[in-house]
Amino acid sequence: MSLNVQRGYPLGLDISTSEVQDNTVTLAKVAHHTGEGVPVYDAAGVPIALDGGAALEVLRMNAGGTALEYASPSGGKIELIGHNTISTASTDTFTGISGYKYLLYLYNVTVTNVTTLGMTFNNDTGNNYRNRWVSGTTWNDSAGAAHIKVDDTTVINKVYGGMFMINVEGLGGATDPHKVAPMMGYNQQTLLAGAWDGANDITEIDLDVGAGTMTGYATLYGIKET
Repeated sequence: MSLNVQRGYPLGLDISTSEVQDNTVTLAKVAHHTGEGVPVYDAAGVPIALDGGAALEVLRMNAGGTALEYASPSGGKIELIGHNTISTASTDTFTGISGYKYLLYLYNVTVTNVTTLGMTFNNDTGNNYRNRWVSGTTWNDSAGAAHIKVDDTTVINKVYGGMFMINVEGLGGATDPHKVAPMMGYNQQTLLAGAWDGANDITEIDLDVGAGTMTGYATLYGIKET
């Protein structure tokens, strides 16, 4: 740092912090650091340079709460898989699902001349689904169904919508099926839940209205454990 001799500072005399004007130390005057990193303070309050982490790592406090460190992110993460606009179609499909623990499926459709509204997985049209639903105060069960019921009533020009949480993993069968849990919905005041007995992870979801058509949208999110 240069000394302002004109103001009467003798050469070699230390300058106090108060004599350094704010915003006068430029970036060019800061010591260079080898590679990527960030300036931080150590436990003694001394400024140091923390080297950058590996690809996709995040900066966090260590387990002891004593220092900053880089590490892989932990905890669940939700991602948008896709959003489909449905225009006078009998089936809506999401494919290529991979790497998720759970799926969050949202839909809102207006149906026309519909005899059924059901959900299937991995293009399985066999009788490998089970349903449990309540309408009013009555619980109903069915096994050996060709789909998971989204509604079981013949309707014309009616709006359906809701949100389902779906378990992607499962060994199949009654002991460990892929469970479909209702989060919310408005379809004939019916609360629906179900399961698919398929042995493979879910990679495809189809919403099907049989012989009728539907117009609206469907959105699918994937949830990862880590």
